[in-house]
Amino acid sequence: MFPWQRSLLVLVLAASTMLYVSRLDLAPVYLGGDEAHFAIGGHAIAQTGRNVNGDRAPLFFNLADPLGDPVKMPWGDTWYHPMLFYLIALALKVQPLSEAAVRLPNAIIGGLITPLLLYLAARKLGFGRAGGFAALIIASLTPVHFILSREALDYTLAVPFACAWVWLVADYATRPRISIAVATGLLLGVGCYSYIASWGAMPFLLGVTWLVYWQVGGPWMQAVLASGVAFAPAVVTAVAWLQAHPTVLHETSERYRILETNRPPGDQLRVAQFGASLTLYASYFEWAFLFRTGGPNITTSTGMIGVFLKPLAVLLPVGLWTLWRRRREVIGWPLVAGLLFAPLPAAMSGHDYAIQRAVLMVPFAALIGACGFAALWNARVPVWRAAAVLLACAAPFYLQPFLDDYFGSHRHRSAFYFDNANFQGIAAQITQAGNVPAVYLKRDLDAAGARWRFYMTTAGRRDLLARTFYISDAGEAATAPVDARLVMYVESATIATLTASGRWDVEAIIRDVDGRESAAILRKRN
Repeated sequence: MFPWQRSLLVLVLAASTMLYVSRLDLAPVYLGGDEAHFAIGGHAIAQTGRNVNGDRAPLFFNLADPLGDPVKMPWGDTWYHPMLFYLIALALKVQPLSEAAVRLPNAIIGGLITPLLLYLAARKLGFGRAGGFAALIIASLTPVHFILSREALDYTLAVPFACAWVWLVADYATRPRISIAVATGLLLGVGCYSYIASWGAMPFLLGVTWLVYWQVGGPWMQAVLASGVAFAPAVVTAVAWLQAHPTVLHETSERYRILETNRPPGDQLRVAQFGASLTLYASYFEWAFLFRTGGPNITTSTGMIGVFLKPLAVLLPVGLWTLWRRRREVIGWPLVAGLLFAPLPAAMSGHDYAIQRAVLMVPFAALIGACGFAALWNARVPVWRAAAVLLACAAPFYLQPFLDDYFGSHRHRSAFYFDNANFQGIAAQITQAGNVPAVYLKRDLDAAGARWRFYMTTAGRRDLLARTFYISDAGEAATAPVDARLVMYVESATIATLTASGRWDVEAIIRDVDGRESAAILRKRN
């Protein structure tokens, strides 16, 4: 690599990283409920080496908080994958707890590590420097990848594992070595702990790896055995842990069934037996979804742009055609297999257009598109190279309106869906007050325990956590001490009854960034 090319790579990666890490405290405008859980779990690990419920260095994280709402969920305990908690803990070793700090690990992975790995993978696949830069830039400028990488959620954590896997598979195809097979097994094993769908994705990629070994020839049996042995500790560790925590699988499956699929147990079994509906699976390859709207969830899409920028709609078919022409080489079909597999777990669980659950489409689409760009760029016909230049120049015209919307009006449109009560505003109001002997939070406030713990910790008012009570009905706060605060949604009838009793006054109506009345804070008079 010439010095100017190295400098260009550093410059592009620096620009991508700056884009991803900028204004993390402002967009998204509020901390989501799951973000709050990851934040307080990571903070607890950083401070004590234990989760909020006292587990030391847990393999999977129980979200139960002894200082939170003591009422069990309908499915029992809630368990999350560990990787993001530990990444946040690392970040909080050098930064104080804040929205930006807990989002920073994901942003660095999305803006720096994943693009760099894609550049290296594209080079290893033989796409050249043009293809390497194209893969890097396509992923960096993919709207859904940008959005999800700026949230403290673990959806995108499997992506760098998939990128590194492509590099390892391509390297083995070039020069078969058992050491590469071992590295591949270890990589995919660790990747199982990144996100729940990885327990399907990583074994699938391992199976693809074995087919590649067989296709390449050489010591393929030894390579299969070596990668399998290297992958096994991840499975053995999980099985041993699950034996010590026998309720986890049932509680997790029930949580997804109750919260997301809304199916009775018999129907859930039918979906698991017969696979995903073709209609659900096909939704992930619809033009409108991929290149126009990006899905209905406003926390994962602005609704004004697709999953990918429109230039990729040209590069993808060119890339697929180029890979078909090079089908004798072991480079193309693993990328296509990865792209086709990515939406399968989401579709099998009954979700359509849920790109956050199919975000593994991004690295494989980026590499296929990069192959298409390299083919156009290296074509001997001038018009094809001109087409590559035109597509590259078109990307900013689609990106800039997206960024303007994301950092502008989308913050207002999405505020309700990130935190419909605006706990940031609630915490600011209460912590500015003088003596607050007790705080009563209505249980219907979304993720109240995690959000409240986060904001009390950032404000240095952890003393209030021990004096916080969770109630299902406002009447349960009848014995609250004078000057206690009651926090609830703006329920006019209930608030009128409480104030009419002469025991409560409305201290503040909290509004969100869009001016909507989001919560009410009442103060006990007598």
